[in-house]
Amino acid sequence: MTAILQVFYAFLSSLLQTTAIPNELFLTGSPIVAMFCLSPLYVSAHKSKSYTLTFLIFALQTGFVHLFSSFWLGFYRDFALFTLGASALGTAFIGGFFLSTAFFLTRPKSTSFLENSQALRIISFSLVWTFWEYFKSNFGFLSYPWGTLSMSAYRWLHITQIADITGSYGITFLFSLTSSLLGEFFLNPHKPLFRPALSIALLYALTLCYGEYRLKEARHIEKQLCAVVVQQNIDPWLDKDDRIGIRRSQKLTDSVLSEMSEKADLIIWSEGVLNHSFPNAIPFYSNNPEEEPLLPYIASKHTPFLIGGAFTVTPKDVRPRRNSNVALLFDENAEIAGYHAKIHLVPFGEFIPLPNSQKVKTFLKKVFKISAGWIPGKEPHLFDINIKQTDENGRKKSVRFSTPICFEDAFSDIARKMFFQGSELFINITNDSWSMMKSAEYQHLAIATYRAIEFRTPMIRATNSGCTALILPTGHIVKELPLFAEYAAHIDLPIYSRTLTPFALCGDLFALFLISVIIILALISRVHLFAVDNLSSVQNELP
Repeated sequence: MTAILQVFYAFLSSLLQTTAIPNELFLTGSPIVAMFCLSPLYVSAHKSKSYTLTFLIFALQTGFVHLFSSFWLGFYRDFALFTLGASALGTAFIGGFFLSTAFFLTRPKSTSFLENSQALRIISFSLVWTFWEYFKSNFGFLSYPWGTLSMSAYRWLHITQIADITGSYGITFLFSLTSSLLGEFFLNPHKPLFRPALSIALLYALTLCYGEYRLKEARHIEKQLCAVVVQQNIDPWLDKDDRIGIRRSQKLTDSVLSEMSEKADLIIWSEGVLNHSFPNAIPFYSNNPEEEPLLPYIASKHTPFLIGGAFTVTPKDVRPRRNSNVALLFDENAEIAGYHAKIHLVPFGEFIPLPNSQKVKTFLKKVFKISAGWIPGKEPHLFDINIKQTDENGRKKSVRFSTPICFEDAFSDIARKMFFQGSELFINITNDSWSMMKSAEYQHLAIATYRAIEFRTPMIRATNSGCTALILPTGHIVKELPLFAEYAAHIDLPIYSRTLTPFALCGDLFALFLISVIIILALISRVHLFAVDNLSSVQNELP
């Protein structure tokens, strides 16, 4: 196979994977394509004889998947070109280096026993790919859990239920096994693949059986939360005057409340609705918008409000003052009952490295005309509100919930902290309207479903443009609102008894186990290669 054809195969694989992920043509993606999209890459990598060409193959595939599936990053505020271009180049380089290195470590030369075993080739490639998706999703503040195989499967509920054991990486491993099997067939069409095919089929069968069991499993409902979710369809980055968004949110809220026969327990507005930073903004929102000032409006509803805004976290004597991106809870009297500051900020968008450096500040103001961004929060905040339901003693029940902000719902480590704090519900508030693309909204929704499954905890997604929805602990999506439309909805959300899942208990242990297998395979391969080389040298020295 020529190098040009190998490069073409890598490009073809990137197109197939992009098709599998929710995209503008197939909004919910195609899990069928995801099961086979890596086959051309498998063939191309195994035909490569040099590290340089293998690096190029993996770099092209991972870079193009990022570019094609996350093209909407090009609309990201002042950093648009940098956010898309630099992240695509970075993904290509990191993907090329790690994938090619791991691939060569498990298959160093043709003398390795891995080269002569179809089953081990299939397994090692699947392990390497799963390692890559785990690494790119957990790369510190640069983590980016988009463009993964598991994103394509979020509506295949019988498959996704294993996430409460393996996380989303179990689905990635399954799909990469199927791709590797097909790739191996193209490499060696005359060699039988009955045993590997049967083993993979058995894994799928076990997964489906487990999925059926979890989907049919009875869950005890402890209480019910009556919530109003508002999708105002305003981009706060473009509409700087937040009074417009507040008024629209108020009208949408009133339209739902007027149709309800019962009092709501919680009213939820999306991320970034309030531009003025608390607590200094209290006088402003006590008198604005002029038609219906916000804080008196909240007090008149006698209902807690959860709203995305900003909070000044630097001391009064520190200049310039710095803010955090927060979810604010206002109680029935419109007093601030607490806030969660976003922990995982968007790199080079919300968070800039070396934010206190004068050179960085000068560069940002001169080139991008912006400041050094938000200050990240340190720990999640657990909210606790009373609801109208009462217990057997007539006392009001309460609901404890956490509020991952925007793409914080993509990170299982943050959700895990929230779960162990005692959260019974995740409420994600998001501003994705800047993306202007339906595929961006569906991709975010796809990723969020795995947090609900991993911790068997329901999630409300309250967004300013979509996808606003209720996700049950099975990953089942209900009450989904139309995209890019002004809308509000009343949601009766069941709150279930908390369940300690294997994933909650062990975290990413499955992914770490797969990585350890890669290391073991690499060591065995090296030892085998060393033994073969020594045996050859001894044989050459014999008379």
